[in-house]
Amino acid sequence: MIDRIIDLSNYTLTIYALPVLLVGILIGGLGLVAFVRERGSAVKLAFFVMTCSAAIWLISFAFIYSTQDERLARWWVYVEHIGVVLLPSMIFIFTLAIVQQLAQFRIFAWASLLLSALFYLGILFTDSFVSGVRQFFWGYYPQYGILSLPFLIFFFASMVVSLRLYWVGYHRAPRGSRLRRRLKIFLIAFSIVYLGTVDYLAAYGIPVYPFGYLPVIIFFALTGAAIRRYHLSDITPAFASQHIMETMADALLVLDPNGIIRVANSAAGKLFGKRETDLIGMPSTNLSGEFFTPEQRETLLREDEFRDRELTIATPEGRRALSASASLMRDEANQPTALVYITRDITERKRAEDALKRANEELEHKVDERTAELTELNEQLRLELGERTRAEQALQRANETLVGWVNDLEQRNRETNLLNEMGELLQSCRVAEEAYTIISHSLAQLFLNSSGALYVMSHSKNLLEAVARWGSYAPEEQVFGPHECWALRR
Repeated sequence: MIDRIIDLSNYTLTIYALPVLLVGILIGGLGLVAFVRERGSAVKLAFFVMTCSAAIWLISFAFIYSTQDERLARWWVYVEHIGVVLLPSMIFIFTLAIVQQLAQFRIFAWASLLLSALFYLGILFTDSFVSGVRQFFWGYYPQYGILSLPFLIFFFASMVVSLRLYWVGYHRAPRGSRLRRRLKIFLIAFSIVYLGTVDYLAAYGIPVYPFGYLPVIIFFALTGAAIRRYHLSDITPAFASQHIMETMADALLVLDPNGIIRVANSAAGKLFGKRETDLIGMPSTNLSGEFFTPEQRETLLREDEFRDRELTIATPEGRRALSASASLMRDEANQPTALVYITRDITERKRAEDALKRANEELEHKVDERTAELTELNEQLRLELGERTRAEQALQRANETLVGWVNDLEQRNRETNLLNEMGELLQSCRVAEEAYTIISHSLAQLFLNSSGALYVMSHSKNLLEAVARWGSYAPEEQVFGPHECWALRR
């Protein structure tokens, strides 16, 4: 049978098969383009499976129309009905996703897929759905039995519910919003594509040419324009939060009241040397005894949060110093439901602080030694009156050197304090705008006699925009292109 299926001599592309084949390829291509182009979401996946189902339906019919072999036509009918039984489920699921109600009606989405699977089993193992094929002037066409009636009820019910969801979503969306314009186009597109149900007439022996591919062409044009102009979905809080979690440099853990990890980001997996999936479901105490101690739990229950608690834990990379902050989430009854635990690896910062402390101690020791030498020199000068002039000049030079060192030390201490203060303030920032304000204020103190500005490259990498300025003669340019910066051009 496989040899007959792949033998192209068994097919003759007719004027009835060609348009169906082209439309099937176009609708499948639309789904593939949207899958590659759109952001990762349930909307994208549902649209891709829905268009693939339509493509299977249409392309299979092109092969059915092209063959004169009844057994071959019947084999392609089984393939074609994979797309047919999936279409009502996937249209319903896509509609739920695009009106942002998939999570609310998830059980109905799964139920629709189960129904589609049951109907296809009925096609495979009984003749009650597809009783055979019949030849019309355009080619072979499947003939339906009694089991097709429940399927048509399911099909038209999903159609009515989907159109209703589009209608309600359209009227609830804010006027002039991208969501409202997108829903309007999909409401029109699906209203038109459902005219393709005329294809079912021939399945019951009524010799009406199945021109359902024509509404599909209009659907292709409308949805293609909508995707190109408005995309499939907006940035939702769930979409944004997931990507924010993955781009966080700090380790994020969400624990239940018993200290069991329920959510973890990739930074947490990297810090603890485990996969994210391994962390989920693990007691937090397995990571370290410092996590979720009874004292921390009492603090959270009493104050709802704590910030910047330092602890040291053992990791696969050795002992690491961490700064931990946590907050408690409560339900409407004010009962604890989750603990959001954010840890920042401050090992390098602590090493830098220790190195700076040792450097200051060494500098102070050298200053003390030099001061002692100068004191001894002054005593020698007092005793050697004959060399008073030369001794006074040497003393003056030594005092000037000492003053310079002291001034340098004071300046260095001032700059160190400013840098430490700026670092602490930056660590407490929640948004970039706060950080830019702190940078502008701190750099103005560090470079008292200088002016300047901090430019940040946009996400599109085609502009640099000034986010902080300091000094009396700060650059006036608000934005400029990367090609105007000599440093970026090299």
